[in-house]
Amino acid sequence: MRYYSGLARFVCVVGISEMKKSELGFTLIEMVAVIIILAIMAATALPKFANLTGEARKSSIEGLAGGLRSAGVLAKSQWLVAQSGAATAISMAGITVTVFNAATVNSTASILGYPTADGAGIVTALDTTTGYESSIDPTGYGWRFSPIGVAASATCYADYLSGTVVVSATAVGCT
Repeated sequence: MRYYSGLARFVCVVGISEMKKSELGFTLIEMVAVIIILAIMAATALPKFANLTGEARKSSIEGLAGGLRSAGVLAKSQWLVAQSGAATAISMAGITVTVFNAATVNSTASILGYPTADGAGIVTALDTTTGYESSIDPTGYGWRFSPIGVAASATCYADYLSGTVVVSATAVGCT
């Protein structure tokens, strides 16, 4: 390493600082190229993120259908454990849930103990239906749950059907 003194040292330092000043920053062409690349990346990623709402609602309906199945099985299990063949209601976590029994109209042995398809049955067994509207399904044989605010609720719902205790999820039009 050389040691410069006096004027030689000043010239050397000034020359280096001027060289660095000319190399600082990006040119306009480099900046435009980076912006174009970012725009292309955003254009390819945006449609993927824009479609996530429909997918989330679809998953929500499928999750609700799983919750309906679980609530039904838990109620049936509680009914069997209590050995209450004639009981019209059971207690689930301190909440009274109405269930099918031998005296229920059109009940068969396979649906005994399952929650009835109404507000006092499956809706109560679910414990919460936050974010969903629930009502009698159009056939009149079950209870329908659809997300609040979904325009195409005719094709985005979960049904709990009375006579068969079948849970079905239709999530085609969840937009």
